[in-house]
Amino acid sequence: MRLKPQSFAFTLLLGALSALPSISIDMGLPGIPALEGEFTDAVGRGALTLSLFLAGFALAPSVCGPISDRYGRRPTVIVGLIMFAAAAGLCALAPSFGVLLVLRLLQGMAAGACVTMPMAVVRDVFEGFQARTRIAHITTVLGISPLVAPALGSWVMSFASWRIIYATQASLALVILVAVVLGFSETLPEERRRPLHPRQLLGTYRMVLGNRSFINYTLVYAFSFAGMFAYVSTSSAVIMGSFGLSAHVFSLIFACCSFGVMLGSIVSGYFSRRNVHSHRILNISQLAQLLAVVAAFLLCFFNLETAPTLMPLIFLTIFSYGVGAPNSTHEALQPLPHAAGAASGLMRCIQMVLGSLSSALVAAFAPLGHPALTMSIVMVAMMALSGVFYLAQLRLEQKEPAPARA
Repeated sequence: MRLKPQSFAFTLLLGALSALPSISIDMGLPGIPALEGEFTDAVGRGALTLSLFLAGFALAPSVCGPISDRYGRRPTVIVGLIMFAAAAGLCALAPSFGVLLVLRLLQGMAAGACVTMPMAVVRDVFEGFQARTRIAHITTVLGISPLVAPALGSWVMSFASWRIIYATQASLALVILVAVVLGFSETLPEERRRPLHPRQLLGTYRMVLGNRSFINYTLVYAFSFAGMFAYVSTSSAVIMGSFGLSAHVFSLIFACCSFGVMLGSIVSGYFSRRNVHSHRILNISQLAQLLAVVAAFLLCFFNLETAPTLMPLIFLTIFSYGVGAPNSTHEALQPLPHAAGAASGLMRCIQMVLGSLSSALVAAFAPLGHPALTMSIVMVAMMALSGVFYLAQLRLEQKEPAPARA
């Protein structure tokens, strides 16, 4: 039975596709020490299983987006899920650390192919405030995965080996695959499909990258994500290292902050259903994020940071990201319905590149020995750049008024 795009089940399916990277990363964290213990050449290098996954994830969307514009969303998702399940299953059987890294790269590419599709599907089916509402709902579903995935990985490790974590990932992908095969209908009509010739592909990317609204809103979204990712990559060093809290308390704080994305997307969906313009929502979310990270920086600069003072500001930053992200995503894709797959793929690629850059900056300054201050500096820089591109877009729209839309 095919799912109706307006149904909750359809939104849940798109959210599950979007959650594949979180499942692949967060769920595997508890198994890294055991993995390093099994492979002698993996000692101290277990984090490479995350790095290789992210590398594959960053590369795939820019290729798979145009493929979906040519052959459709459904076959692209099906092939991506098959590859993801196969790669994860083989990770569970990996005979060496080197083979595991190659398989993680392939798993990341498959996840990138799948994650590109939900935004393109929304752009195929919905317009205006309905599209923004649907993206907010998907983000709400996506917000659940960082809460559940680490706990699921810890639960698996309590009675099995790290290999079962990857077997579980493969099983989850197969469940989603069955749901796609049985319930997901193609959303891209034949008349809107684009040829996949190299010259045509270059022309598509030239057109997408030449759209200033797409670039500005994508960078608003991606730099906001990068600011949030600076916290994610430093959270254990700050909460467990600087504040001296236990791993259990860390997991609770991390879950509460992750809940901010889901709560923010719920608020965004509430305003979108009431046809509040995206500019009004972004004005508030951008200002709230910037004020929160500046306040966090001042606390850290004057050595006043504690868990009770710093973490509420982090929560506000993440919550504001959840409010703004569905709107900046919708506005980026709005002018490109004929190339939604390529545009969505490029957006995901830029998002991951800037997220990786944010993480690398935090790591580069780690030897200074003040992880909270380093984190806050990177967060301020990323949010300031997000604000710069948002102001640039507002100025562009004042010069070239866009057609009225919800």
